Amino acid sequence: MKTYDLTIAAPHGLHIRVAAKIVELVRRSGARVRLFDRENRTADGDSIISLMMLGAEHGHLVRVEVEGRNEESVGAGLAELFSEPAAA
Repeated sequence: MKTYDLTIAAPHGLHIRVAAKIVELVRRSGARVRLFDRENRTADGDSIISLMMLGAEHGHLVRVEVEGRNEESVGAGLAELFSEPAAA
């Protein structure tokens, strides 16, 4: 299992388009991905609803755990999505 601490750069936070990209990446990879907000609430990386329920906003730090196949490439892809200021 790999763990990453990622900061949300998108001005509107973890909105539906970013969540959809995360779900697409996770489902393609076959890895298990869980996200934790600063209050330690958990979201499954393969569920848009779960991700949206985090309510993560711009500048929030999110801990991401990736387990299974392609852990490093999934982590790198998620880091890229989180770092895009205008992810659409």
